[in-house]
Amino acid sequence: MAIDLSDFEAFGDALRRTTGTLLIVEEALSRSAVLTGGLWGQSTEESGAEGFQPAVFRSTGPGLRAGQSAPYGAGVTPVAAPLIAAALPVLEFLGVLSQIVGYLQKTVGVVGSVAQTSANFETVLERLRNQFGASGAEIEKFRDAAIKNAKDLQQTPSAYAEVFSKIGTLDLDKDKQGEDVKKGALSERPNAAKVSTAVAQIATVRNLPAGDLAEVVTPLLTPVQNNMRAVNRRLAQLYAVYADAPLPDAMMKTSFAPLVNRVQEFGASEAQAIGSAATLLDFAKKRANDPAQAVKATEELFAQLNDADVRARFQAKGIDIAGLRQKATQAGKDPVLVIAEAIEDNRRFNKNDLDFELKSVLKEKQSAVLLADLVKDTKKFRDDSQEKTNQTDAHSYLEAFKARQTSALGTYTAGKVALEAGQMDIGRKAMGGLGSVQGAIGEGARETPDIL
Repeated sequence: MAIDLSDFEAFGDALRRTTGTLLIVEEALSRSAVLTGGLWGQSTEESGAEGFQPAVFRSTGPGLRAGQSAPYGAGVTPVAAPLIAAALPVLEFLGVLSQIVGYLQKTVGVVGSVAQTSANFETVLERLRNQFGASGAEIEKFRDAAIKNAKDLQQTPSAYAEVFSKIGTLDLDKDKQGEDVKKGALSERPNAAKVSTAVAQIATVRNLPAGDLAEVVTPLLTPVQNNMRAVNRRLAQLYAVYADAPLPDAMMKTSFAPLVNRVQEFGASEAQAIGSAATLLDFAKKRANDPAQAVKATEELFAQLNDADVRARFQAKGIDIAGLRQKATQAGKDPVLVIAEAIEDNRRFNKNDLDFELKSVLKEKQSAVLLADLVKDTKKFRDDSQEKTNQTDAHSYLEAFKARQTSALGTYTAGKVALEAGQMDIGRKAMGGLGSVQGAIGEGARETPDIL
């Protein structure tokens, strides 16, 4: 919620007007019978009646005994005149009070927004403190940097802190002796900060929740965390993969990194693994009923190619799976591609009914269908995988991020993020003052005259 200063100015003006009105009410009532018991009533001992009778229904007019009620509006001028005079400012006071309520609602809404925004940030910071054992001084440095850089990064301080809480689990920084920097020394971890910034930038360009992207990135970087060159390469490759994400966001978090590891374990190089895994998923999705089935088919393909019985059946048709894997590793090629090309060139496989042929060799239907599709279009598999693998430079997403910054959407996002960062600063530096104001308002409310 935006902080509109005009609301606070109007609130102050209304409060000043109310104060003046209350003084008028007090002065008017002091000149009337209201403050001398006339309004609330006096004893009816004169007539022998017990208790009190409202003075507004009494009169000393002719023809009436003491304590006897007069018809409405008759003979009540001595009491009613000052009461009416007092009632006018009271009515004005009630009108102004309704304005105050409106301004208070807006003010409380703004304060609530600031408090919620700041509370979310504080929650993540507290997690960082507990997770990494960071000192209060380190948390303050991190807080200031996150707020200061929010606008340029186009991610809220909370979002950046969320990213760092995941990327910070990696050992990306070394001290002068080559030892891992303590994770709680947040200000001494420049690589962790740079990688977190890169993740936030990619998330901005690809319109992804930064924290969710960090969950995808962290396990992908774990095997290469001691090699910043490999870390930067994988970030650039993942940016390329997200041009057309092979899986929904939730499944990218749970399934993509394990699949990349399977590809690498089968013999693909670290540099090839992301591109190969993403391209395999693209092929698998063509005939899968849903993304989960595509993941299963891809994982099962590796299980089948590692199965002794399956390898024996391939061997009977002249396809040496183990030998092809070794050949691919020596040549720096993707083993799955080399196997697919070997089947493509093998005349013992009926290419007109390749699905059936491979189903007779592999034990699982979906993996057989996936391998058949790869064999039918090895060129596309090779080109698509290589295109993703070749994305090794951070400039690929940095240029896109700079373009986003200067776009209309970037300008809007920067303003929105800057506002939230400002609210967090208000939440940290001024909530004490706002609390004092709220306390004063509460005290004032308790002092509202009984007449209201």
